Amino acid sequence: MFQLNGWISSEFGEREPSSSIVSAYHKGIDIAANTGTSIVASTDGKVIISKYSSSYGNYIMIENGEVRTVYAHCSKLLVGVRR
Repeated sequence: MFQLNGWISSEFGEREPSSSIVSAYHKGIDIAANTGTSIVASTDGKVIISKYSSSYGNYIMIENGEVRTVYAHCSKLLVGVRR
């Protein structure tokens, strides 16, 4: 059993933009955690992206049907895209 540690750092919906790259409408929630905290996917799916981005840092995108979940600002990438 995993112990879940983290806090919501940005909620879904309207928000005050903190910079020119942060939109006023947020399409998800951000859950922050301490560096090195294990990330557990919210649903089963296929890893379609696992790479570094200048805006997201290390990030993973998982696809399950029409739903895509993004896990950004990861300290390490421990999964890859299966071709």
